[in-house]
Amino acid sequence: MKTVFIAGVSSGIGRGLAEEHLRRGDTVYAVGQHEAKALTSHPRFHFMSIDLYDADMMRDTLRTFVVGQQFNRVVLSAAVYPDMRNMIDTTLDTLRYVMNANVWAHKHIIDAILSHTQTEQIVALSASPILFNHPGMGAYAISKAALNTLIELYAKEFPYVHFSAIAPELIQTPTFSAFLQEGNSERYPIIQRIRDSLILPLNQGIPKLLDAFEKAKRIKSGSFVEMKKLARPDL
Repeated sequence: MKTVFIAGVSSGIGRGLAEEHLRRGDTVYAVGQHEAKALTSHPRFHFMSIDLYDADMMRDTLRTFVVGQQFNRVVLSAAVYPDMRNMIDTTLDTLRYVMNANVWAHKHIIDAILSHTQTEQIVALSASPILFNHPGMGAYAISKAALNTLIELYAKEFPYVHFSAIAPELIQTPTFSAFLQEGNSERYPIIQRIRDSLILPLNQGIPKLLDAFEKAKRIKSGSFVEMKKLARPDL
């Protein structure tokens, strides 16, 4: 049985990962701004609320929560999806907000894990290339590109931990559904392109994602890789 740490379990992929790990008999330590109430009564689920935008609070709280633990895997899944806007209409406040949630919060978590506990693997959920470099995706795309670079740098500094940034296949979650429903496909054609793509139900996507996490350990640490490429039989 495994002991895993997951950042962001209130809904979506993070919650799906927590539920699947618990179903498999694993122990889950989780942090986030919002509690996954359906999981809190489970004896192998341990949760601590943190403010992703309060660096000092995160350092102190995370240290208390993880000190002395040993994790088979750490998964960084917390993320925000800002409203779609062209770059000229995207304020610096929006960019700071998205970067804090999608990048710097994960840096604080990585630092706490590396300083106060042990782990074999750290996985950051990145984004499919289909979401990069399209009008409207600016702040989100920039944050995920920065996250990929952050993971690559840590891999070079900590060779005894396997790092990877994995782009999941498109998986149906409440946040992703709202993103597609509210998006203006006439102004931002990428919305229709995503709608026309294969989107996996959560109960199909999560087991495939966990399999991808295992296969990711066979590739170079610090790599960015798409989940669908990890499904190749030669890996």
